Parts: sequence; C-alpha cells; structure tokens
Amino acid sequence: AFHAKVRDPKAVKVSVFYEAECPQSRDFIHKQLWPHWLDLEEGIKLELVPYGKANHTQVDGHWEFMCHRGESECLANKLHACVIKKLHNHVTKMLRVIKCLMTKKDQLAGLPECLNELFLKHETEKYLECVHSPDTDDLFVKNGDRTHKMFKTLDTLPKIVFNDKHQKRNNAQALNEFTKIVCRYIGQICSERIDLPVLY
Repeated sequence: AFHAKVRDPKAVKVSVFYEAECPQSRDFIHKQLWPHWLDLEEGIKLELVPYGKANHTQVDGHWEFMCHRGESECLANKLHACVIKKLHNHVTKMLRVIKCLMTKKDQLAGLPECLNELFLKHETEKYLECVHSPDTDDLFVKNGDRTHKMFKTLDTLPKIVFNDKHQKRNNAQALNEFTKIVCRYIGQICSERIDLPVLY
C-alpha cells in the first residue's frame, strides 16, 4: 500500500526497507527523508517496510520471528508496522512518530512520549495491543515477503527503492543525497520548493 498524500501524477514511489533499531536506518530517516519531507511529500508515494534481516517461520499454527538485533527489534519493527497501519492516511504524522521512536533506546517505552507530540498519548494502549496482535504478525510476515521478493540477500540497510526498481547506484546516493535522487524523478516539484540543482 502507498502511504502518502499524493497530489501529483508524476509522483515517484519511494520504498524504504529498514530495521527499527538500525543506526543507519535511523540516520537516513532523520537526515535524508524527514528534512525535506514537507517540501516534497506531494511528489512522493512513500512505502515504509520495517523488517530488514529478520526471518519468520510458522510453528504449530503461529509465526515465530528472529530479528537482527533480537527480540527488542522484533517488537520495535512490529510497533513501526502498527504506526504505519494506523497513520497511513496521515503520512507526516506517521513519519514524526517513527522518527521520534528511533531516538529511543526502548521504543515501546518511548511510545507515549512520541505519540504525545501529536496529542495522541491517550492511544498508547491501542498501539501496544497492536504490537502483540496476531494480525500484526501477519502484517510483519507480509513485510518479510515483500523484502525477500525485492532482495535475494541483504548486506546493508536501509535499502531505498524507487518505483519498485532497486538500483545499487541510486541506493548508495540516496543514503546521502536523497533529495537529488527524488528530484531526478519529480524535477518541477523540486525546482518550485527547494534550492537545489535539478537533474532531469
């Protein structure tokens, strides 16, 4: 599903495959995706896929997960999936919560503070219930299937994919110059909103 308010038919789909506790993923969201988001949101159809190097197997009718950094990251990944699900029609709010969560050592414990930025602290229990829901397990499996379909192997994270086509060069540049890559796809929107050389 696309998680964005799209007003421009030339919008580029940007898929971010990441892990909730990955420092490089946090840096990308904080330093690349978020800073120009309000300028460029109408030109981006954003898909966030929290899963990364996790694995899932079905045992006795339920899913079991192993995440790169252990159980805490599995829970944090599921929390991100819940935030994306609940706020998918409000992408800027969704990004604000996720950006905030990724600064917390314990993301579940930090959830009330992050929701409070949007005056949503009263919904904390709903989000925590979502984390432990079988439906969220199924959603996390879908994130895993999406990740495995896109990448045979994962060396580093995050992976940034434009219009469902993974290109190593674009991914490498996006980690440090995300806006320039986006502007190659949506030049007119960029030239109207940010002071950058536009590459057509």
